Amino acid sequence: MKRTTILFSTLALVAGLAQPALAAEKDHEVIRVAQAGEAHKAKGVVKAVDPATGKVNIAHEPIESLGWPAMRMNFKTRDPALLKGIEPGQKVEFELLKSGNEYLVTKISPVQ
Repeated sequence: MKRTTILFSTLALVAGLAQPALAAEKDHEVIRVAQAGEAHKAKGVVKAVDPATGKVNIAHEPIESLGWPAMRMNFKTRDPALLKGIEPGQKVEFELLKSGNEYLVTKISPVQ
């Protein structure tokens, strides 16, 4: 009886220790997926640029991969340096990547 109790106690302890490790592994997998997340490509016209805050306002065409209709939106950039040379009135191609509850511009370039 004592052996059985010890065996079950040991199994319960091991199972209890494994669960946080599995949860941590799952959290790391979620982070890896988010970091390697799907980039959403779009086109639009720049309406305003604020390099100091790294924000850009774009009237974009529909973004099919997100199910978004054409609209005008403010976006933050992953790196404000991306906005160097970007000016209001320019047609641009850009990519968005989800970061938390928002989409960040990760690439942007003028379209000739």
